[in-house]
Amino acid sequence: MKQKITLYIILLMFLLPALFSQEGGEWKWAHYYTGNDGIGQDYYNKIINTAFDDEGYIYIYGMCGGNANLDGTIQFSDNQEVVTANVETILLAKFDTLGNMLWHKIVKSRSLPTIPKGMYLRDNKIHIAGNGMLSNSWYHDWIYYFDTLVTCSQLDEIPLTEQHLPFKCNSTWTFFATFDLDGNLLDDHFVEVLSRRDSIIGYERGETSLCIEDKSATPICIDSEGNTYIYTPIGYFGNESDPITIIIDGDSNRVYDMYLPGSAASSSLISNMMLYKFSPDWELVFAKRLIDHTEGIATSWELLQDSVNQIYLPSVNGISVDEEDNMYISGYISLPLNGSFYGDLNQYPVHFYWDSTHYTTIQDISGSEHLSFIIKYNPNGEVQWCNQTYTTNHNSPCANPSYTAKNQFFGNIINDEYIYIIGDASNFEEQNTIIYFDNNEENYLPRANPYQTRRAFCVKFDKNTGMYLGNVIIPAYISSAFVSDHATPAVLNNQIHINCASTDQFFTCHFGLGRMSTNMNLISFTPFHLYSSPAVYTLFGPTKISQDGKLLVTIRTSGEMTFGDDIVLHLNSNSNAVFALYHDPSFAIPYPEDDIGIETYQQDNTSFHVYPNPANSILHVVSSELPIREVRIVDAMGRELIRKTVNGMDCVLDVTSLPVGMYGVKIITENGKTIVKKIIKSSH
Repeated sequence: MKQKITLYIILLMFLLPALFSQEGGEWKWAHYYTGNDGIGQDYYNKIINTAFDDEGYIYIYGMCGGNANLDGTIQFSDNQEVVTANVETILLAKFDTLGNMLWHKIVKSRSLPTIPKGMYLRDNKIHIAGNGMLSNSWYHDWIYYFDTLVTCSQLDEIPLTEQHLPFKCNSTWTFFATFDLDGNLLDDHFVEVLSRRDSIIGYERGETSLCIEDKSATPICIDSEGNTYIYTPIGYFGNESDPITIIIDGDSNRVYDMYLPGSAASSSLISNMMLYKFSPDWELVFAKRLIDHTEGIATSWELLQDSVNQIYLPSVNGISVDEEDNMYISGYISLPLNGSFYGDLNQYPVHFYWDSTHYTTIQDISGSEHLSFIIKYNPNGEVQWCNQTYTTNHNSPCANPSYTAKNQFFGNIINDEYIYIIGDASNFEEQNTIIYFDNNEENYLPRANPYQTRRAFCVKFDKNTGMYLGNVIIPAYISSAFVSDHATPAVLNNQIHINCASTDQFFTCHFGLGRMSTNMNLISFTPFHLYSSPAVYTLFGPTKISQDGKLLVTIRTSGEMTFGDDIVLHLNSNSNAVFALYHDPSFAIPYPEDDIGIETYQQDNTSFHVYPNPANSILHVVSSELPIREVRIVDAMGRELIRKTVNGMDCVLDVTSLPVGMYGVKIITENGKTIVKKIIKSSH
């Protein structure tokens, strides 16, 4: 009997690696932080950016509310004034590879919000940006700036002209701070903006932050020379003869006036995006508009407003620089549809000019919901090339707005000679609406299945020419797959990694860059899934991966999160910022650069999707390429426990009766190949 047991143990040692070697990843740890929620849906707790350093340490940058704490136990401040005030608070924290918090910094006001705007890690320095304000109009207002607390009552005795940022009453500012990897503040600078509001119409020139009235993440980047780039939204009133004034560090020698075209009355806000470049010694190198001018936008007599009348909403969601300090920005523009602003009165085609020669086009109303773009600038801020998505509706040149095609570019990343952008899209193929690239309808975004109305995608461009090279979509089994406006992709060893979500789950997937040849619209991929109860994912952040294959996932959720039997987060708040570390050593193995060798490398494994994992009742098996003939569930000894004939692309299995443990899912394809995936049967 002992010999048999020994034989079984030896057999198990050999069988388990063979059975489960194709999915070697595991969740290492998961944390969350939370604070008092805001009003309604304005939840404060979220992560807007993350980073790995060369040693694998993790940096989290985001926002939290009052009484903010990590995992319900570790308070981010022991100062009671700081703890109790429930306004938006900036948080920067560092964690080791085991998930232990090493240090944290906060910026917080008693009565007014402090908003994180972006983080960038370069040359062993942490660069962050954010908005803050201090006002003595609030009773006993104070600001807590990186461990230093100052109140307005302390400043009242100091003449306003002698007060300095950030401790300056009645001041609104954007800060840029640099830390070393141990959390020591190395440098900080403050940018104030005076609006161009005209006192004739009842407004004095008001003070505001650089990132005007915007609570979403605004991307920043640092180039090899130490220059800082930041894109921000801008909205302005007043006459074009009145400047918008930028003041750096309160220095009278660093005051810059910008004269922007177009007069706007008090009821009309001109919207645009601004690109700023600051030198390493914090001189303003340039400040320029994203959209220089337009053609086809409704005129003043039609909308009873101003001569420029920029009634459109631009958004920049991705920014990156290459080794030569060229910059690439991605985003989208939307126009009012029928019924908005007295109806759609735009003259199609509409042109958005980035400069005097480069522009983007909306051909007809079918594309006015969202128009996505990518632009390359040289280090002087001059446009080198631009590209875009196109949409059309063949049923009518002026389609019903309910059936317009929607698409949004979000984050981008540069890898070798290419730039990759992730986004999501939706359209109604039954209404002949199409989303396509390079003004060629053959380069279109399809659906993964007939029920998929919304899908996440990744598109590839040549970074030198701007030429479109290919796109792939995430073949979600359910009706939708989308990415967040805070999301960016990650690239490691010729694989791209993307965080996505659907109507009932969050998932992240990876695929080889060689799959992105022209018109290869459907990818092979291996996702892994996270489940929450209830499934509420209001925001998920950028994908970041370390050189040894550790993947950092961030989510904002209100439900319980399960990362395996041993890692479960029991969340009580309506707003929780969750971050978790997943490690798969295979991510660190170089993936084939093209289609040659991919089939052998993948062993067809990435064509199949098994979820949820862990599973406690229903298990889905889905193929994105090869039809499935049969699915079997086996235990660690190879004994068959469940078998189901399929003859299709998907299968649903009831695993409720299986004991808790690890199992293999054998998928036999129509052509006789066998693929093995592993699952965990959970107790809940």
